[in-house]
Amino acid sequence: MSSPITARFAHQILYSRPDEAALSAARRGVKDYFACALPIARCALSDAGLAAVAAVFPPNGSENRALRYGYVSHSLDFDDYHPALRGHPTTVVLSALLALNDNSDDVTELLSAYAIGVEAAGRLGLAAGTQHYTLGFHSTATLGAVAACAAAARYLQLGQRQTQIALGLAATQAAGLRSQFGSAAKPRHAARSTPPCWLRPVLSASRRGCWTAC
Repeated sequence: MSSPITARFAHQILYSRPDEAALSAARRGVKDYFACALPIARCALSDAGLAAVAAVFPPNGSENRALRYGYVSHSLDFDDYHPALRGHPTTVVLSALLALNDNSDDVTELLSAYAIGVEAAGRLGLAAGTQHYTLGFHSTATLGAVAACAAAARYLQLGQRQTQIALGLAATQAAGLRSQFGSAAKPRHAARSTPPCWLRPVLSASRRGCWTAC
């Protein structure tokens, strides 16, 4: 059983304190995110996939916002790349946090959660190794979903047990295939992997005694 590993991971997510160097890197990551997202979001460049996403998911509610943010930030495929992840962590991590943000002025807490999410993405990539990607999985969607969950758990200040549950369910439903590269499905991988799309029902289930195996 992976329970001890997940418990340790949850503890590190909730109680680690990123240093100033990490927060400085996080600020650069945020700038890069918006530089990649705005041309699509403002329709400066045409993207047929965005029209479909916008039609199905109107801009209300954190779930729909997360889907839209994830799509536009990954559509150009110029967003940051993490060599350990073999994917793009910020599109899922920051999209989740921005969708969850309640207009709070606490920028440091958002940056801390973002830094922890990106760190989690890198460590997950190292743990999975090269085979995960070479077998055909899209790491941005699969490992990125768990990393984004880590960031969301930190930002929402979940308890350790709730964080374990959320991480377990993020892992069990993470999906994305490299065979979709070159199509509008690729940025939708990032969009669908953001925790606001599924975190609320997870927390509701945990309060009703529905647990995961890890």
